[in-house]
Amino acid sequence: ESSITACRHNGWGKHNCNHNEDSGVVCSGPDEIRLVNGKSRCCGRVEIKHNSWWGTVCDDDWDINDAAVVCRQMGCGRAVSAHSSAHFGQGSEPTWLDNVGCRGTENYLTQCSHRGFGKEDCGHQEDAGVVCSNVLQSPSLTLTSSPSAVSPGEAVQFKCALTNPTCISANFRLYSNGRAVKSQTSESSTTFVLTVDSSHQGQYSCDYSYQGSSSITSSRSNSIDITVVILQTPRISLHPTKEVAWGQKVDITCSVETQFKGGSFTLIQNSGSFRETKSGTSVTFSLPKVDFVHEGSYYCQYQTRVSSRDFSSPQSSSVHFSVVVNLLQPNISFSGPDGRIYWGPQWPEATRGYSFSIICSTKPQYPGGSFHLEFSGSSITRTQSAVNHSTTFFFPEADFVHQGNYSCVYEVNVSSRTFSSPTTELLAVSVKASLALFIGFGVAAGLLLILVPVIIFFTRKCTKQKDQMAVKMDHRLCAENTYRITGGKNEMDHFDDDDSEDYENAETIFCQKEDSDDSSEDYVNIEDEMENIGLGNGYAGVKTSWGITYTGNNFDDDDDDDDDDDDDYENVEVAVHQREDSDISDEDYVDIDMDTQKMSEDDYED
Repeated sequence: ESSITACRHNGWGKHNCNHNEDSGVVCSGPDEIRLVNGKSRCCGRVEIKHNSWWGTVCDDDWDINDAAVVCRQMGCGRAVSAHSSAHFGQGSEPTWLDNVGCRGTENYLTQCSHRGFGKEDCGHQEDAGVVCSNVLQSPSLTLTSSPSAVSPGEAVQFKCALTNPTCISANFRLYSNGRAVKSQTSESSTTFVLTVDSSHQGQYSCDYSYQGSSSITSSRSNSIDITVVILQTPRISLHPTKEVAWGQKVDITCSVETQFKGGSFTLIQNSGSFRETKSGTSVTFSLPKVDFVHEGSYYCQYQTRVSSRDFSSPQSSSVHFSVVVNLLQPNISFSGPDGRIYWGPQWPEATRGYSFSIICSTKPQYPGGSFHLEFSGSSITRTQSAVNHSTTFFFPEADFVHQGNYSCVYEVNVSSRTFSSPTTELLAVSVKASLALFIGFGVAAGLLLILVPVIIFFTRKCTKQKDQMAVKMDHRLCAENTYRITGGKNEMDHFDDDDSEDYENAETIFCQKEDSDDSSEDYVNIEDEMENIGLGNGYAGVKTSWGITYTGNNFDDDDDDDDDDDDDYENVEVAVHQREDSDISDEDYVDIDMDTQKMSEDDYED
């Protein structure tokens, strides 16, 4: 064996000894050897110590077998290369060996054939050198860029390094799942960079080798597991879809298929502040009572932690819903003054002058609100607040202007927004004339029919009284004229020329009462009374005067006035005898009576 470690043993650190059993050796004293001017003790210019002097080795016939013996003697592993022409620089005197020829199995360089110590024909420009592999140790592999869990597209950096430096470059190789994926040349360490995808997930290691006179490869390094975290795009669903009534419940479900369990979903509102997280690969987010702040678009994203690193899936597609207030169509109805509905030939009917009401109502959906009553064909609009989802529009006195079609609309304010219901069906209302008007007209007409005869009666009675007063005045004139007639008889000799004028006056006065209703009867009654009294010729003269008037009038009065004859006569008599304030004194009336008795029969006939 070239190295004690190449000998059989129980293994490193495996023993049952104490230090009182430590072993030692005594060497036979071969010439010492060293490698100079290299990067390590296992590469450089070959020098041996002979007679306490260090000298060089000439490169004549110098090859890899010679180098192998040197490396074995140095305990530097296997020979990688043999160098000549002072590759590691020129040494100093002396040059001890020349034309060295080894089979490669010798333990010492001096055991190989050579010309003898100090026998040479070389200069130091021919100094020989070697590169030994040293004891090939496994390289170390480290991950310098990030944790071992990565996402596709990320760069991963591996560093493969040797524990001891080497004198020449080594060929480093990177393995993934036992397959070489990359190789690079470096003296002591190198860094591999990979942009990973799904195919790069697995176990990574490295080794190195020397490519010289012979190929020497190290054992593999430690392993590093790389996890490529690939998260699929989540699925998202909405229930109910598109339009959601205010206050209704909304469910949004997010799910994903992945090997990386233990993650969570986050539901995010695109244009709002809503954000909620739930654990699991399939979760449902519930909005118990949606408001207008909830409407909009939502998406979800899955997050998980792998190898102390957080990963997020792509965003899901978006779902959108809007919050609406769907008001039901209200009801409209008609009510009369007593709360009942009066139907005309086709639709409800109100009576002119009487009150009526129109009732608007709706099923309970939202608190409060108001109703708008609209009258088709006009600008009449009335608004009243809803009480228990109903209101009554009262019209105290119906008129024909209220006849037409009515409808109402329910309006409510929900979360500072105003919503209106569909318009109700049209309610046609007709207005008829009140029967009380016709009854009033009938009563008025009946009263008028009753009052007209009464008015006529009193009018005629008043007219009769007026006529009676006129008769009284006529009687007074008649008495005066009679007086003048009788007075003229006694004084015939003096006033004969005035007789005709007196009779004409009496006739004129009596003939002016042609329009009196009761004149004929009255005059006859007066005549009868005068005869019954038995007056003389003087009263006959009065009678003659009444007779002239009677013949000059046409009388059509009924017998109903006969009862008034006595009164008429009495009135005449009173009128004749109550002329106390007239120009004719009581003595004149006595003279009239006396003169009348003295008148002859001939005068009465005249």
